[in-house]
Amino acid sequence: MSIQALHTALLQTETALDLRHAVAAMRFLRTEADLAACPAPFPATRMAYCVMVRQAMRGHHYKADAAHLRCPGGQLALGLREKDDDFTSGHNFHRLGLYADLPTCADMVAHTPVAQQRAAGVETGPLSAFIEQAVLPDVVLLTVTPYQAMRIMQGDAYYQSGVSLHTAGNQAVCSECTITPYQTGTINLSMFCGGTRHNARWGEDEMMVGVAMPRFLKTAQGLFDTINLMEPNDKKRAIQARANQRGLAVDIVYDSNYFLPKKP
Repeated sequence: MSIQALHTALLQTETALDLRHAVAAMRFLRTEADLAACPAPFPATRMAYCVMVRQAMRGHHYKADAAHLRCPGGQLALGLREKDDDFTSGHNFHRLGLYADLPTCADMVAHTPVAQQRAAGVETGPLSAFIEQAVLPDVVLLTVTPYQAMRIMQGDAYYQSGVSLHTAGNQAVCSECTITPYQTGTINLSMFCGGTRHNARWGEDEMMVGVAMPRFLKTAQGLFDTINLMEPNDKKRAIQARANQRGLAVDIVYDSNYFLPKKP
C-alpha cells in the first residue's frame, strides 16, 4: 500500500462526500520506543480518546499514553491498560447503570470488542497529516450524516460485499469505530454514545464510520464508482464542482440512477 494510493483515496472520499469535518486517522504506538519516536506532541491536558479524534478532525495532531487519556474505558478498549475483574464481570457497566442488571452487563462486556494486544500509546490526527509524514495509520475515522454513512457503506459493499456491524451505543469511538474495524479488518459504524456526545459535542444528526486502513482504499474507490448509480442530479453537480476544485477526474452521468425508471 502506497502513500500516493492513500492520498487518492482521501481525495475520492472528500470529493464524493460533502464532509463537515476533516477525515481523521489513528495508529497504535506499540512500544515505548514507538511512542518516543512519534513526532506528534502530547496534548496539553488529559482528554478522552474520542476528544482526541474530534480534535483530529479540527486539524490537531496528538499522541497519548494511558497517563494522557482521561477516559478509563478508552484506555482499556485501546489496550493501554489491562482488563480487570471490575470490567470483565460487568460490575463497571452495572455501577454506571448502563444496563438493566448484572447478567446483562456481563453479556454486553463479553460482546464489547477491546484490544487483544497491549500498546504504549495511540496517535491521532487528520488523515492528511499522516499522508504528509508518509506514515500509514491503522484506522480511518469519518464523522458523517446518515446519508453519508449510507454512501460509504454502499461504496464499501461495491467491491467487498457486506459486513456484519457491531454497534450498541457504548464506547462508540474507541471500541465500535476503532477496535472493531482494526481487529476485523473491515468497516463499522456507530451512532455514538452519551459519553462522547457530551465530551466531544457531536451534532445530533452525526454518526461515525471507522474503516480499517487496508480496506479504506477499496471503500473509497467503491464510493467514487457508485456516484452515477446512487446520487441524484443535484448531488452530482456538487460532486463535479468539488472534483474540479481538487483536479480529480470524474465522469458524471446525469439523469441516470439505478432507482430511476429507464428511458425508452
